[in-house]
Amino acid sequence: MSTETDTTKPPLDLDAIEARARRVYPERGWDGDEAARARATVIEDVPALVAAVRERDAELARLTRERDALREIVEGRTVPPTLAEALAHDGAWMAGGERVAIRRVRGPHGDSLRAYPAVGAASIGDAATRAWLPTQGGRRWIPLDREDRPCAWPTVTP
Repeated sequence: MSTETDTTKPPLDLDAIEARARRVYPERGWDGDEAARARATVIEDVPALVAAVRERDAELARLTRERDALREIVEGRTVPPTLAEALAHDGAWMAGGERVAIRRVRGPHGDSLRAYPAVGAASIGDAATRAWLPTQGGRRWIPLDREDRPCAWPTVTP
């Protein structure tokens, strides 16, 4: 049997629980057999209550992570995508309210990068795209999926 204290479980303060029960149910007699039965009921119910609170806390943590991830998508960021992110992303980008496509173009002399800063605009060549992307800070960048809906930023390894 381990003598270590489980720090994940809060200490059980039966006196505080009983004091709370006395405030909630003042009409009950809290002496004698009824008090003993009430204490026994409380002691029986505590593990289930603690489990329910832990389950609720886990669900709250999961929902908080989900909310934060969705907020990150909707808010975008003011730093433009890196070249690796731009190449890893299969959709377009929204930058400062303008749709931007960044594509790898495969050619006979190797691949190049092309940016299309607006719908219907001429593409910017490889060197210009590489120079243009870092200058676009301050604009709000949001990646778009194939249906032009905001989506998560691509994950790339450095």
